[in-house]
Amino acid sequence: MKYIVSFIRTGLALLTILAGMAQAAERLNIQSPAASADDHSLLLTWTPPDNITDIQAYQILENGHVIGLAKSHNIYSAAKPFIDHFYKNNPSDFTQKIVWQSAKISDLSPNTSYQFQVQALDKNGKILNTSQVLTLKTTPRPTQRNITAFGAKGDGKTDNTHFIQQAIASCPAHCELTIPAGTFVTGAIYLKSNMTLHLAKGAKLLGSSHADDYPIINKTPSALINVLQSPATDSKTFTNIRIVGSGTIDGNGWKQSANRYQNYLQHDQPHYLHGSNKLYKDYGLLAKSQVENGIQHSMSAHKAYGSMRSNLVYLRKVTNLYVEGVTLRNPANHAIVSSSNKNATYNSIKVETYDVNNGDGIDISRGTNTLVLNSYFDVGDDAINFAAGAGAKAASEQGVNGAWLFNNFIYHAHGGVVLGSRTGSGIKHIMAENNVMVKTDIGLRAKSSDAIGGGASDVIFRNTALSDLADQAFLLTLQYGDPNEVTQYQPASTPAQFSDFSINHVSVDGIAGKKPSIQILTGFTHSSYHKNIYFNDVHLKNVMPTDIEDLLDSQFNNVTFSHLKKGTSPWHFRHVSGVTVDGKEVSTKTPDID
Repeated sequence: MKYIVSFIRTGLALLTILAGMAQAAERLNIQSPAASADDHSLLLTWTPPDNITDIQAYQILENGHVIGLAKSHNIYSAAKPFIDHFYKNNPSDFTQKIVWQSAKISDLSPNTSYQFQVQALDKNGKILNTSQVLTLKTTPRPTQRNITAFGAKGDGKTDNTHFIQQAIASCPAHCELTIPAGTFVTGAIYLKSNMTLHLAKGAKLLGSSHADDYPIINKTPSALINVLQSPATDSKTFTNIRIVGSGTIDGNGWKQSANRYQNYLQHDQPHYLHGSNKLYKDYGLLAKSQVENGIQHSMSAHKAYGSMRSNLVYLRKVTNLYVEGVTLRNPANHAIVSSSNKNATYNSIKVETYDVNNGDGIDISRGTNTLVLNSYFDVGDDAINFAAGAGAKAASEQGVNGAWLFNNFIYHAHGGVVLGSRTGSGIKHIMAENNVMVKTDIGLRAKSSDAIGGGASDVIFRNTALSDLADQAFLLTLQYGDPNEVTQYQPASTPAQFSDFSINHVSVDGIAGKKPSIQILTGFTHSSYHKNIYFNDVHLKNVMPTDIEDLLDSQFNNVTFSHLKKGTSPWHFRHVSGVTVDGKEVSTKTPDID
């Protein structure tokens, strides 16, 4: 789309910062993510300058005039009500404060150019830094289509699969296809390039509960919404696809609990029964149908459960992908799988999959330049997970290169930001900042095994508040195994490794469990090492001591512990070399230091 500012052009500063890490630019860098513009609004994001310590807020300039603070242009953010509630109830100076790093500029004219800048402000409103001027252009008005014009009925009963696919096929380039208010039952549908799927307020796409409505492609069942090569698209790659609106995508994967469930704001929210490869018969809807279908085709229940459950949304090989505003619920497996995409943005979405087994929020598999911002996650598994293949074969394949996660609220996840377990082709250049996580099991989790290989590197995790965690704040481990694993692969020749992690300005207010608050370990044989792991200005309260082994050339500076739950020393080290705490080298002759 020539009218949409490409992230490749306006986002070079982000990729430079993610790749350089320690060489971030001194000035603000403003961008607009690919495919985020429409005929009446534009999305701005910005990477901060090198020195962020004194920044308290950002203000926006449009055509040279101040139009307000970034926070005032984030009222649409799915995460904002939860983050505001968190800080209202956690006013202590102990809690790390976040800063808003995006702005949605609305009420603009179609096909019109605008100029924008961002200024960083200190607590007194003094301007600390000013970005470059960025010129953006809204799109012309799109061609409109509505699925009801093709026979679709939102009565919660009619099978609309054919009608919706027919409407998609009819869309010319730069078309906006609307799903209006109503409940539209459908099986798998397949999007194409240069289109917007718009779920209007009150619209619900409700997945069929019948396995036969999700065709098998590449040995796995289709998702409810797909972008991939299929008979409906006959294309291997895709460009400029948008899924937007305030409607709901419901996978109909599992039965809902009869008990009332309230989210962090004490609002009613669906709670799905936690299935398994033994409980799918009792708790599953689509999940039950798909597992039973696999068994009928000579699969074991274990293999069918691991490989035959549909994801809710599957997006593959798209350049310039934008998802905004929608609510995702009740997948049979994961909510969103983003595979081998370039310039993909997930803005202000709600993922409500708690307590779906394997119900990841966004599973990012391979690909480059991914943004996740302003989003709310209350999920049955990991909130934002990165994957990059497994074993010897993965070493020569594409990995994950570049992701930026900010201003998200994460609740009830197994892991908030998760790297692995599939790390075979490498996960690198990940920045997670200005997020809030409450009641997750683990805040930052890097997991793999010797056999998977690869690893993760150049990771920044900063300006984040963690509260009321269940298990741990930080875990880097090569002792991970997936009980639902069904894929066989040749083991990697070199063990996985986690290196060049920078964890800065993080508060951890309480961990319920008895696991180490910071745990770093490799495999069971202690034959490999992690290296270059840096903790700076990390403050932990009401937590267990650390457990750190198999670590090289790393530093822990101004890492403080208050109300330690067990032991007189927070530090427990084994098999380490070149590791310091506040400049004092850890002795390799003793396991602990005070």
